[in-house]
Amino acid sequence: MPFNGEFNEEVNPINDTFYSHDLGGGWMFKEETTNCNNVPQSGVAIIIVCRDRWKQLNNTLSALIPVLQRQHLCYRIFVIEQQGTGILNKAQLMNIGFIEARKRFDFDCVIFHDADLIPLDDRIPHGCDEEMMESVVHLSVGVSTWNYVLPYQSLIGGVLKISTSHFIQVNGYSNSYWGWGGEDDDLERRLKASEIMYKHIEKSIGRYLAQPHSKQVRANRRLVLDSLKNAASRMFTDGLNSVKYKVSAYSEKQHYTHFLITLK
Repeated sequence: MPFNGEFNEEVNPINDTFYSHDLGGGWMFKEETTNCNNVPQSGVAIIIVCRDRWKQLNNTLSALIPVLQRQHLCYRIFVIEQQGTGILNKAQLMNIGFIEARKRFDFDCVIFHDADLIPLDDRIPHGCDEEMMESVVHLSVGVSTWNYVLPYQSLIGGVLKISTSHFIQVNGYSNSYWGWGGEDDDLERRLKASEIMYKHIEKSIGRYLAQPHSKQVRANRRLVLDSLKNAASRMFTDGLNSVKYKVSAYSEKQHYTHFLITLK
């Protein structure tokens, strides 16, 4: 069942979808009374960085959550927000989301999902099957702002599914990219340097609607290009093992767990 194009201002209308979420945005199909944390081999963590895109996030969750439940998954959703008005570091927030999610939920793979991208096809594979445990899977192959065409073959940003073991192997994302852009290309170089395969799903399936939003400060293009040149050499000193932060606020909401993060 594809997205019908109607946006919801709030995610409350999805309360009656199958079974209710556990507090904090966890859900599983197998039994209504079974806690998702008891099924580690099938757990999927959904990590979403959100800043000033709360309406878009609500629209995305209104479309995404029914898809996850129709696919009979065990999942939990984590929303990571950077405190203050300084330049965003999305990569650090994704690393932090991964670290904090592992403290609260057992999962074998993680999906990093842009807040503004709405899935348009139920066939987009969100689960941790055996095939994806061998390779990283780029889900958002066709985005509306690109006329549903992948701009370049090495692009893996937007919505990406990766096993927990592979993400740890490459030490997560680089923490060096301030402003929008660069971190996904850096991760792609880490995967290649580690001989971890990645693939794009079929373009007829991996279709997403990009919601309009205010412009964000973009990363300095020259600095990005310079950093990409030594992405592989920085891999083991710049990432999960070096990110510094403080959890300024934490709350378990009905459809997701929210972290407010102060970067150091």
